[in-house]
Amino acid sequence: MKSRSLALVTLFFALFLFVLVKPAKADHGSSLIFAAHNDKILFDLSPAPRAVNGVSYVPVRSFSKHFGFQVDWIAATGEIRLTKGAQVITLNTKTKQFIQGNSSVPFSYININNSLLVPYRQISEAFGYNVSFSYKGPIARVSDANAKLTLDQLYETNKTQIEAYRKAHTPPPPKPPAPSPARRAFLTFDDGPNKHTAGILDYLKANNLKATFFVLKPNADNNPVLIKRMFNDGHTIACHGVTHDKSKFYSSPSAAVGEMKSCFDSVKKITGGAASNVIRTPYGSKPYMTDSYRTAMNQAGYKMWDWNVDSLDWSYNSATKTSAYTNEQINAVIKSGAAPLVLLHDRIDTVAILKSIVPNLKSKGYTSLPITSSIQPYNFWNKYVLK
Repeated sequence: MKSRSLALVTLFFALFLFVLVKPAKADHGSSLIFAAHNDKILFDLSPAPRAVNGVSYVPVRSFSKHFGFQVDWIAATGEIRLTKGAQVITLNTKTKQFIQGNSSVPFSYININNSLLVPYRQISEAFGYNVSFSYKGPIARVSDANAKLTLDQLYETNKTQIEAYRKAHTPPPPKPPAPSPARRAFLTFDDGPNKHTAGILDYLKANNLKATFFVLKPNADNNPVLIKRMFNDGHTIACHGVTHDKSKFYSSPSAAVGEMKSCFDSVKKITGGAASNVIRTPYGSKPYMTDSYRTAMNQAGYKMWDWNVDSLDWSYNSATKTSAYTNEQINAVIKSGAAPLVLLHDRIDTVAILKSIVPNLKSKGYTSLPITSSIQPYNFWNKYVLK
């Protein structure tokens, strides 16, 4: 009798709370099961029954239609009075205790996807039913002496409807989360274009990378096909000057500005498009680009960039040594929280170096993007944590 009373309390406590909670769409996926009463599968249960951690649960609202109970809600005390015949049980929703006479027992229920369900076996056996389970379906059946079919027969009789129901009620698998956007790095190449530039462009294209080429005017004039290819491939064509001679470039602020203007004029003539305003001065901006030089460049509208990773490719003259040194610097810059801004040159060993440093960047979630005028310039006079 006590077991039966506990089942009644559990069922109707969940029923009461279910009325207060907005039902949600079933989210069962592979946990979908089919509840049956004797020889009838209860397709009308909503949301659909499911198995959680090996226990079969049914929705209390639609399941309760198969039983006859009187429920009285006493708002003043937060109690539910359950009556069936002469039996009266009081459920206190505040203390989560059900009371029968002078005894009280804790009760519990589960809430799945904002809908209340209760254990199928516990309720059914408490009411004196037999409970059986078949992995075909799967089917959890409550039965009494009126059941005629075996579980296999029950499944075969309802197989078509079961599969149609499953298809209609099983949600599609969730979409995989979108990959996190790659963080940006900046590969830059000085002193080109030349006979080695085509291989660099081939590698960048094959790996879907964009870069910035700081070109010299004479080399641009002598290699218009490469300049056009840089432009068409979506790279930034920036300027590095004309002479690459400290005594000439830094002879005066106007001389420095004049070299950059002459370089951009050539690029614009070759590409037929708008030239960028991104520059890198020969040998870096410090100490040569003093206040008067920087003021002149700013007034001309140029954005001056240096680097935070110097490959020293011109010094090592070895792809292996340069790659190891450059990757060490890249790792240190990333560890500091900054974006790698890598200085390379158009050299015979540059592609081999790229084949080492690009996988390193990609493994850390970085991809190379071109420098544009919209990015705050990073130079030795304006160092900041480039992102």
